[in-house]
Amino acid sequence: IGAGGHLGKGKGKGKQNEPAEHDTTQQALWESASLEQRAWLQQLGFQCPHQAEPSDLKTLIKAHMDQLPEPLKQAIANLEPPEPEPSATQQVLSATKRFKASTNELRQLIQRSAGLQVRIDRAKATYAELLDQKKTMQTELADKQLEVTTLQRELESKVQSGAELQPMPGKDAVLLALTQCGITLSEEQQALLEGSMEVDPDPLVAPKPTHREEEGTASAPQPH
Repeated sequence: IGAGGHLGKGKGKGKQNEPAEHDTTQQALWESASLEQRAWLQQLGFQCPHQAEPSDLKTLIKAHMDQLPEPLKQAIANLEPPEPEPSATQQVLSATKRFKASTNELRQLIQRSAGLQVRIDRAKATYAELLDQKKTMQTELADKQLEVTTLQRELESKVQSGAELQPMPGKDAVLLALTQCGITLSEEQQALLEGSMEVDPDPLVAPKPTHREEEGTASAPQPH
């Protein structure tokens, strides 16, 4: 009888839990269905299951908190009991956690600062090296400028002295140069060239006529 009684009692519990389990399954099925699927379920006779209202007043108020006016929300919030003070162990754990986080952040900042200092030192070394190169370049530039100026003066002096000492070309050299250019002088022209090369030219004194020029002038008809 004892065994039978236990079986009967167990079956009774199962029957009492069946409606609740059925409602839960139906509610889950309805919530997971799309709009089109819900329309099909309604055509098959299934209706939208109603959610069971919570029996606890506090839970019921929280479920409909968004529908309450603001003054009532504030009053309900003030009725909430204050959170209990953390225990000593919880305070130690919280402080330890914050300390570790701050220590890690400090370590990262130190590493970043060291990296920036290395970059700054490298930049300073590069800047100092560039300054030295600039100074050396300025010195070389000044020396080269002085050298160019000296060579320019020397060149001008040599050109002037060379022009003063350069002898006049002779008759044969002039005739050879004219022949190479395709110009052939007659005997009279050669005589004129030779006479002009023998006499030192003076722009203020007219050159003396040659013997042939005098003969040409004497034989020219005189105007009446």
